[in-house]
Amino acid sequence: GQAASSAQSASSSAGTASTKAREAAKSAAAAESSKSAAATSASAAKTSETNAAASQKSAATSASTATTKASEAATSARGAAASKEAAKSSETNASSSASSAASSATAAGNSAKAAKTSETNAKSSETAAGQSASAAAGSKTAAALSASAASTSAG
Repeated sequence: GQAASSAQSASSSAGTASTKAREAAKSAAAAESSKSAAATSASAAKTSETNAAASQKSAATSASTATTKASEAATSARGAAASKEAAKSSETNASSSASSAASSATAAGNSAKAAKTSETNAKSSETAAGQSASAAAGSKTAAALSASAASTSAG
């Protein structure tokens, strides 16, 4: 009876050992799977790190670009202000020129009038001179006649 009981006990132990062996194999497989997952996580972490660095670099570039654009905008604004100022100046100059042109036109008109007046005066003087010459000739003739008469009287 003892032998049978020992055999049963041995069989039971063998069953337990087989179960334990299966569990050990399962654990080993689970460990392998965990190891693989850990490697994947490490790789993902590295990728994230790389992406973070790239994002940081991109952010720095964007900040620099923004600064440049702001500076360009300021320059453009200054240029626009200068152009506005120049336009105002040109407008003032144009106004002055127009005023000068008007004055010149008036002066030209006055000169033309004065020239006409001078011409009229010259014509009048010419006529008067002609009359004076004619009168002088008349006086000369009269004087000659008087002289002739005087000489006749004396004779």
